Order: sequence, then C-alpha cells, then structure tokens
Amino acid sequence: MVILLVAVLVIAVLVPLSESRPLATVTVLSAALFETCKTGDLAKVLLLLAAGADRNYEVDVDGPWLGFSPLAVASQRGHLGVMRALLTAGASVNKAESQYGMSSLWIAAAAGRVQSVAFLLSSGAIVNQCTLDGNTALTVASRLGHSRVVELLLTAGADSACAEISTTSSSSSSSSKFSPALNAALLGDALVNASFDGDLRTVIWLLGVGASVTYSAAGGENKGAFPLYAAAGWGHLNVMKALIAAQADPNQREGARTSLYMAAAFNQLDAARLLLSAGAWIDHTSSGGPTPLMVAAERGFLKMLELLLASHPTPNVDHQVQGGATSLFLACGRGNLLVVIALLKAKSDPNLVAKGGVSCLQIAAAHGHLAVVKALLKAGGKLRHVDQSGATALSAAIEGGFTGVETFLRASLAASST
Repeated sequence: MVILLVAVLVIAVLVPLSESRPLATVTVLSAALFETCKTGDLAKVLLLLAAGADRNYEVDVDGPWLGFSPLAVASQRGHLGVMRALLTAGASVNKAESQYGMSSLWIAAAAGRVQSVAFLLSSGAIVNQCTLDGNTALTVASRLGHSRVVELLLTAGADSACAEISTTSSSSSSSSKFSPALNAALLGDALVNASFDGDLRTVIWLLGVGASVTYSAAGGENKGAFPLYAAAGWGHLNVMKALIAAQADPNQREGARTSLYMAAAFNQLDAARLLLSAGAWIDHTSSGGPTPLMVAAERGFLKMLELLLASHPTPNVDHQVQGGATSLFLACGRGNLLVVIALLKAKSDPNLVAKGGVSCLQIAAAHGHLAVVKALLKAGGKLRHVDQSGATALSAAIEGGFTGVETFLRASLAASST
C-alpha cells in the first residue's frame, strides 16, 4: 500500500511532463500502457504512467481493440489495482470508445466482471450511459445472461426497461431469477472481496446500496469469510473503521476464527488495537477452537501477545484446543522463548498436558529448545512427569538426539534427588 501511494504521488508529479514530450514518444508509451493493462502488471503500469503515457489513450490500430482505452481493457480483464491506478492518474471513468460508444462500465458488464462493475460505479460511472446504438450496460449484461451484474446494475439505479431478461416471475409457478437472496449474495460477495483488497471507496458504496456488513461468503475461495474478517487479516484500517461504523460485529466468527484471530495470525497490531477498542474478545472461539492468543503464541508474535494479554484483566491463558494444547504448549513446541516467558509471567500453568499426557517440558525437550526447558523448570515444570506412553522429558531429548538438553536434564534430575 505504501509503494502504491508513493507511485501515485510520482504519477501526479510526472504525468504533466508528458505535455512536453514528443508526440511519437507519448504514443509509444501509451501503446505500451495499453498492452500492460491487458496483463494487469500494476508495477509496469505505474512506471509507464509516471513516464508520461496517456491514461486516456485510445487504440487506433484496426482490430478487436480499436477504440479501447487502458481503463476499458483493465475493466474487461478485471484488474482492479490497475483500474484504481488509472483513475487516480486522471483517466476518465466515463470515456467511451469512438467506434461504438462503449464505456468501460459497458465493457465490464459485457464481460460479466462483477467487481469491475462495482468499482466503476463507486468511482462515478454513469449507470445508464448508452452506446451509439442506444444500449446500456444493463442491456448487454441481461442479453448475455450475467445475472449477478444485472442485479448490481439494478441496485445502482439502472433503468430496468433496458433489461432483456425479466426481473419478475413470469407465472405463479416460477420463482424470480433475481431474488432478494441473490441480490444479498451479490452485494455481500462484492463487499467481502473489496474488504480483502482494502478498497475503501467500493466498500462505502456497497454499504450504501445495501450490502450486509455481516454477510458470510457461501462458497468459492473466500467461503466463510465476512467483511471485517477479510479486512483485519490485511490490516486495512480505514476499511475496518467503515465496517465497524456500519455496525460490523467485532466478535463475528468464521468457524472458530474471529476478526481478532485474523489480525493476530498476521501480526496486524493496529488492526488488533482497533478491534479490541470496538469490543473484540481475546478468548472468543468456538468449542475447542484456537484463540487469538494461541495463534500469536504459536507464531512467536511477542508484541501481539503482550497487547492481547494487556487488554484483559484475567485472560484465559490456559484455554485448550481439542487436542489439549495451550498457548504455552504451542510456544514451547516452537521454541519461542520470549513468548514462553510472557505466558509464564501471566500465570500460564506449565504442567497442563495435551493429548496423550504430553507436557510442555516434554515438547520443548523433544524439539531441543534448551532455553525453554530451563524457563519451564524455573516456573515449576514437573521434571519427572511421565506421559501415557511412558515417555519423559529426558527420554524425549534422548530420542531426538539433543545432547545439550539431555545433559541439562540429567544434571537437574541428579540435583533434585540429593
């Protein structure tokens, strides 16, 4: 995001320089910009814009792309990052190609690109703009059967008289093709995707036309994800603020995972602070599922762990997942010494056992984490604990070939027997 903002600033400074460049140079750059917009290579698009390429360039070579602009082809291909860069650089959202009068919105609708259509509408595209023969984006979307695009355009105020597919039941025995449930799913999926992308403008627009802030994706690669969850994992703070202002539930969950879990899992400290201030619970999970504290402990995110611990007067540091592991057990297995020390300081029990009776001391010894073994013993870890298979911390160290841990444990056993 920082790189994109810097690049946009560069564009703002350098694009005016194109006025003093030779026309042939600008044409070459602009043709290259168009070709790059086809592939969606955002970095190259930004460089070409900065070098002076015309963001409203129109292809003048006979062929299928005649009259198309960079924004038109990016919209057809669904390259949202490129579309955003072009519009930021001053591309006209309602520019129509000269041959048939097709706008970027019309082209995106014809291609069935729901997210492109949503982004263009949120950027000021005229929903009822017509081609030279009088067709609109709704006309072509309905003609080609892009029902999700049709529903989105109708929601945005498209003239329903232009639709060639009926939006109402043809008989009492047939249901509406464009049901309220379909409309909710269309807007909800678009909102989840925009939240993942950090696209604040589209998020605000979708919320304004009725997208549910608590919608949970029913299928696809984002199955189960909801808007706040999507934004939290990437740390899109402004999007999160908009969603929370729209009454997003900070404790909504996808399975066992909440938005705070996502922020903790990807070490998004500012996102976690925002969620905590909105009332997110650090212990919130489904039965037997992991908590935000657990994922921070396992991944060694000390500052995140400290933030979570400090946010609650009595955090459940010894919550156990279905296999019996605690935050401390997970940190011991990973060898995260500073996290282990922080959890022990928060009164985590070093002698709680996981499945099979395996202790924190055993798991640390089995992975050769000598410093963790020492910290656990100092905190009262049971040196002679035997699990259900008859193994001890010493036998685990021996089996793993960790001679340093083995030597230390033998010395500790000898000292404790005297």
